[in-house]
Amino acid sequence: MDMSAEVTSSAPNGQMVGVMLAGLVKSLTNVKVMSGEHATQLTADIEADAWYPMSTFFSVLDEIQRFGIDLDPVLFQAGITFVRDWFGKFDGRSMFPSAAHFIRMQGNSGGYSMVHRGDAEEIGWQDLLELDESACCAKIVCVTPYPREFERGIFHGGVLMTGDVDYVHVESSEEHYNRHLSKKTITIQYHRKSDDQADDSLDAFLAGMSPSAPVVLPDHLQKPMAWRLKAVQEQHSCDKLFFEQSSLLLSKAASRIYELSQTLDHLAHYDELTETLNRRAVFDRAEAILTLAARHRWPVSFIMLDIDHFKSINDTWGHAIGDEALRSVVVAIRSRLRESDLMGRIGGEEFLVVLPQTELEGAFAVAENLRAAVENLTLPVSDKATARITISLGVAIANSPHAETVGSYIGKADQALYRSKRNGRNRVTVFSR
Repeated sequence: MDMSAEVTSSAPNGQMVGVMLAGLVKSLTNVKVMSGEHATQLTADIEADAWYPMSTFFSVLDEIQRFGIDLDPVLFQAGITFVRDWFGKFDGRSMFPSAAHFIRMQGNSGGYSMVHRGDAEEIGWQDLLELDESACCAKIVCVTPYPREFERGIFHGGVLMTGDVDYVHVESSEEHYNRHLSKKTITIQYHRKSDDQADDSLDAFLAGMSPSAPVVLPDHLQKPMAWRLKAVQEQHSCDKLFFEQSSLLLSKAASRIYELSQTLDHLAHYDELTETLNRRAVFDRAEAILTLAARHRWPVSFIMLDIDHFKSINDTWGHAIGDEALRSVVVAIRSRLRESDLMGRIGGEEFLVVLPQTELEGAFAVAENLRAAVENLTLPVSDKATARITISLGVAIANSPHAETVGSYIGKADQALYRSKRNGRNRVTVFSR
């Protein structure tokens, strides 16, 4: 059993974490969880393979914090990923052969200014307060625009990447500095690796362990093993928090995507003002009803209706009253229809009602019932005044075998509707050639 593989594999692969961090951002793109500007910029950076979790990423995380996500583990791993990528691209181990070298460089404000190119009051600065190489501890003050946990991740990952330590623990406190910079005090505790021979001996011992044999660790390997286990526990704790919160974030993003897809589906099929089917949806469903009716030789009736003098309502009382008139008419009509009946807004003040399994006589009775229901409406238009609403209707029937299309039957009902208009409105007319 290769125990060394199990012990060392708990540290996440930098590329994998980077991909996951990028995935968090990409999963939220175009779902209104973040602003369009941030989403566009981040997505472009990711696609260009030049993404780093810097200022734009922090702004995005601030936006999504309202979803109840603990951002600290995500920011911490972002800092680790950033410094690992940097070490990989610029041969950081040659530049920083030890943890002390890395810490000294991070505490060099000149180096910070050189990298970020700007005035210290604007871009920030760093200062090494303490470095005790014998005690393996250091303290650095960082006045930067970066979030505290991101900064902590940079030091944690950077010290480990130097290759001469097997354990590091970083703590950080933060206070306000000015309008866009915060002051972080970073405390670093680390443990230098045992000599290579002891490290190799530990690896060999772990690799040769048998799962069935009792573990008896030689004295000279106990201290290296203790530090390695401590490092694994620290890394496991960080990884666990990161994956918990990133998974929660992805889950919430997926839920948001589903909610938005449901909303988009509703908007695609329903009229926003009246909450009836829109023109396209009611035509599609009417086609389905007609196809089913043809198969079973059922009659289907079509009613076209239009609100009388609707333009006058808008012109006299305003569009808000006109909108309320539309909604009131829809409510009145729906209350007189069966669940199997279909209603949709064709456009403006014109609506279509489809009555499956309804003969012409029954359709006429339904239409007359709808007309009376609307005629009895009273629409308040001011504190003291009400408006009267009436509708005109036209009825047509599709008898078996339904050789014509939905459009042709609607056209016939529409012709009957306009006869109702010409004959004085507020009436029902049945189509006849």
